[in-house]
Amino acid sequence: MDLAMDQERKATENFILIQYVYIAMSVTYLLLGLHSNSKLLKLVLKCSPIATLLGLIGYSAFNIFNGLGPLLPGNTLNNLWCLFWGILFSLLGDMYLVFDSMFLLGIVSFSMTQGIYAYFFNGAQLLLGISTGLEQQQIITALAIGLVSAIFYCYVYPKFSWKMSVLALLYCVLTSTMLWSAITRAQLTPSTPNLTAAVGACLFYISDLVLALKKWRFETPIADIVVMVTYYGAQLLIVRSVFTPLS
Repeated sequence: MDLAMDQERKATENFILIQYVYIAMSVTYLLLGLHSNSKLLKLVLKCSPIATLLGLIGYSAFNIFNGLGPLLPGNTLNNLWCLFWGILFSLLGDMYLVFDSMFLLGIVSFSMTQGIYAYFFNGAQLLLGISTGLEQQQIITALAIGLVSAIFYCYVYPKFSWKMSVLALLYCVLTSTMLWSAITRAQLTPSTPNLTAAVGACLFYISDLVLALKKWRFETPIADIVVMVTYYGAQLLIVRSVFTPLS
């Protein structure tokens, strides 16, 4: 019994340590890589935090398999698989966005992430709700998010090429669905993990809006910082939403 408790305590400590490493790497990128002229340095520092999250998911899956993981009740290894693929496509997107010539591939990669997250948050229940009837608060939330997204898309649309206009529309729909999925889950089943996921989804949405404004409308001195702070915060909160609170 003492050995099992010691193993679980060690697993928890390592789990917390990996999160601290993630935060440290995120800050390192903001300080050293964000405005670096070296594409290689930028690539390595930008992708390191997200690669760390992949390691966190892998480590957690190993511990769960051995009965030591801090996975919340109601979640399974399938949830971790969803997170794994969502984070993996985010990592690919981060790599592509370092290079201007690969921007479209970055959008495609993050589109995959948004679709996976939309399903991960509440996809099955939302599909069931659409087929059987949505509750009033779900409809109101969908209309509010849809209105904001539509206004924003129309605002940046004049700067798009025809190819980008189609891809951006698809991404806008997926991002809006992802946000709606996370918020409605928190509304219908209020809990700290669900609220954590909803806040993470909101941060991801904000990050995308600021990035689009920066690229197609106007530059601001703090735009890059806002994009990355909200993005790194979003990813950590989304991953943390499936794990039990750690002391």
